[in-house]
Amino acid sequence: MRTNLISRAACALAIAFIGVGAIGAGRALAHASLEASIPAASSVLETAPPLVVLNFDEDIEVPLSSIQLFDQTGKIVPLGSPTAGGDTTIVQSTVPTIGNGLYAVVWRVTSSDGHVVDGAFSFQVGTATGGDSAKLLDTVLHGSHAAPVVGRTSGVARFGAFFGAAILLGGLFMVMMAGGEAVHGWATRRLLWLGWGVLAIGSLANFGLLGAISKAGSLGDMFDTSLWGDVAGTRTGGL
Repeated sequence: MRTNLISRAACALAIAFIGVGAIGAGRALAHASLEASIPAASSVLETAPPLVVLNFDEDIEVPLSSIQLFDQTGKIVPLGSPTAGGDTTIVQSTVPTIGNGLYAVVWRVTSSDGHVVDGAFSFQVGTATGGDSAKLLDTVLHGSHAAPVVGRTSGVARFGAFFGAAILLGGLFMVMMAGGEAVHGWATRRLLWLGWGVLAIGSLANFGLLGAISKAGSLGDMFDTSLWGDVAGTRTGGL
């Protein structure tokens, strides 16, 4: 009887790990990519644009989006807060009156699978030359990413959440296979509580770290309650 229970437990955990792993792999393959922008990258405009519009190939979380504009000296130009465009794949910000010259757009968005992606491009207003777009992009991109430790910690938390989910699902599946009496066993209860605990800790850590990464912050920003509100208002944070 004990051997059968152990075999069932091993089978249940294997099935759960395979299922959760397949789901995680599918989500990991889906990252938002910038399809088009207004202004277009490297474009030369006769007049200044009233908006910066970014169009992605999948849904994004607008509350966790950031669009910044820099002039050719590297000074930031204040933009309006990011808002949704025609659908959930578009985010945009209003642009104040700007003069002729070279500009750089630095953007960061969170895709619907919870992954943060970023990028930058330059454009020019007027035909006068003199700016170095590559140098400007290097300047404005410096310090625009979250601290490396934040990304590493997020990876550990994400793995922990998947691991806990697999243990929990495996334990529940084992109860279903072994019958209702299995839930009264000390080993089964311990397995279920372990899975639940690891899943909860990993999920809570991911929740806080998503806000820190989306704002290119530090590890301490995972405890910033103002970012919690932004994350909670998204589909990703609500899962």
